[in-house]
Amino acid sequence: HNTVLELKGNIRVFARSRPLSSKETANGRSSVVNFTSDSELLVNVGGKLSSYQYDMTFGPDSTQEEVFGETQQLVTSVLDGYNVCIFAYGQ
Repeated sequence: HNTVLELKGNIRVFARSRPLSSKETANGRSSVVNFTSDSELLVNVGGKLSSYQYDMTFGPDSTQEEVFGETQQLVTSVLDGYNVCIFAYGQ
C-alpha cells in the first residue's frame, strides 16, 4: 500500500473550488474558475486566462466522498505509522 503511494509521489497537490453562495449568485457573481479536466483548471481574471496543472482537481459539484476517496490512502498511511501532512487553504 505505502509503496503505491510512493510511486504516485510523496508530494501531491489537489485543488478544490467551492460553489458560489446563494448571496453571490443573487448579486450576479459568476465563478472565475473553470475545470477543463481532472488535473487542469483555468482562472479568468479580467479577461486574462491562466492555466494551472494539479495532480487532481475538484470542482464546485464535487462531494466530500470524492475528495476523501483521493486522500484515503494518506489516512491509511498515518495509521500505518508514516508521517503525512495535509495542508488545506481556503478563502
